[in-house]
Formats: sequence, C-alpha cells, structure tokens
Amino acid sequence: MSKFKTRLRKVLKIFAIVIVVLLVLIPIAMNFLMPFNEKDKKLKAYFEEAGVEVKIHHQEYQGKPIRFIETKGETAPDSSLVVFVHGAPGSLSDHKAFLADSDLLSRTRMLSIDRLGYGGSHYGDAEPGIAEQSDFLKFIIDKYPHDKLILSGHSFGGPIVAKFAMDYPEITNKVIMLAPLNEPASEPIFKISYVAKWKLTRWPLPKAINVSADEKFAHVEEL
Repeated sequence: MSKFKTRLRKVLKIFAIVIVVLLVLIPIAMNFLMPFNEKDKKLKAYFEEAGVEVKIHHQEYQGKPIRFIETKGETAPDSSLVVFVHGAPGSLSDHKAFLADSDLLSRTRMLSIDRLGYGGSHYGDAEPGIAEQSDFLKFIIDKYPHDKLILSGHSFGGPIVAKFAMDYPEITNKVIMLAPLNEPASEPIFKISYVAKWKLTRWPLPKAINVSADEKFAHVEEL
C-alpha cells in the first residue's frame, strides 16, 4: 500500500507541475503569437518601414484612455473616411496592413481603432454591449467631418458596424462585414471558452482573452 501511495504522490506531483507550467506558458504563447496590445513604438516602426506616415491618437473616453490610428495619402480627399473595427479578441493592429496600402491611401483617410476593452482602449475592462461599442465608434468618427463613410467590421466588429449604420444611416454610406457574428441562433459556446470564464483558470490568461470571453457569453442576448 505504501508503494502505491508513493507512486500516486509522484503522479499527482507531476500532474500539478504540468498544470502550473501550462498556466504559465499558454498566456505567454498567446501574447507572443497574437498582438493584443501592440505598443506605439512597434506600430511606428511598421509604418516607417512601409514609408507611410501614421498618426497614433491617445485620447480619453468616459474617463479612461483610448487609442486609434490614422493614415491618409497626400492625394486622398478629406471628405472620405474608412474605419476598421476588429473582432474578439483583437486590436487595431489587425488592420494595419490596410492602413499602409498605397492604393487605399491614395483614395481615402483610414482609421483603425482599439475597441473598448482591447489594446489602448480601456484594456481589460470588457464592454459586451453592441450599442455601447457603437457609441464609442460614433465618438471617434465625429472627430472627422466627411461626406463618405465606409465601415469595415470583422467578426464581432460586424454587428457593431451594423448597429452604427442602423443608428446613423444618414452618415453611413457603406458597411463591409467580414465573417460577422450576426445570427444569435448560430452562436455556439465552445467548452474551451469556459477556461476564460472560471475564476480558477481565468486569472493567468491575457486580458484580451478574458474580455473576448465576456463578449462571447453575452453575444446571444446582445444580438
């Protein structure tokens, strides 16, 4: 019996070590592989290498910092505006390649935003409300007088830009939704998602993952 207990202790010890290692390594790997909160210095370096001037805006919304970036070619009219809205998780970096595209730069001013809860905008503080995310979008867009507005939303950004267009049809010209989450009935909750919901397993994860999970569990009701 003593040999069995000794072996059991060894197995449990190894199991505990593996769990601890995974809890440490998974968040590190996630942060490394996915730019949830790319720093300004790295963003500037990217656009400098592309030969594009970028404006990185840090402002305040509801008492907390927000961030969005802007590019515009010399020949692009001031009256045209394209705004990119990322999914969950994500950040404004998801669309930086578009903001550096020479053809687009010659045609329009472009913005990419960190949605509330991500990147430089209330990082880690989830805002699952689609209407609230749309209001935030309006706050930024109001800073740019325009005659033509095109909104591009990816994943959860899709229903956000759709909500904006519903609320402000008079200023929205076009909406592009890329793999949008628009249908409540087709919004399954995968078991892996609960890792970012339970307090025991939530704490070591990147904040962006937790924010994404908070949004995910509110999708059906919000949609």
